[in-house]
Amino acid sequence: MAEHETRPETATDINGAIRNMIAIIDQLVEITEEENRLYQDGHPAPPAGIVAMKSAQADQLNSWFEGVRTHEIELTAAEPGLRSLLINRVKRMRAVMEENAGRLARARAASKRRVNAIMQVVREQTRPRPTAYGDSGRMTERHGSPPPTRISTEI
Repeated sequence: MAEHETRPETATDINGAIRNMIAIIDQLVEITEEENRLYQDGHPAPPAGIVAMKSAQADQLNSWFEGVRTHEIELTAAEPGLRSLLINRVKRMRAVMEENAGRLARARAASKRRVNAIMQVVREQTRPRPTAYGDSGRMTERHGSPPPTRISTEI
């Protein structure tokens, strides 16, 4: 648990802690769904603000789950309906996070393909071309692509 938080002592405290955790999970799911929409729309990465919000919520989530793991928070003392709600929210969060991981992997692969395509064009434009005779009658080496040829479509 975070340093500023105290251990929930009563069922009321535990129920409040669980409600707080559900709110954090809901915020994290909302942020992650927004990130997924951005990936779906073709963005290669989410804005820094989304990353910062997601990171902050994830830190709170990790702190809370650490409290559960170390038995600082005893879920068995909470209302059964609240425990069930928490479990459902965690399942929803897991599904959204799995979707996010897949979309992130696809966005990274697409970015890598774009970078590789750009690098290929740069390599093609900077590689030495076969030599040719220049205006002076001497052999010259060409670099880059030949100048574009203008083509008219008029008849």
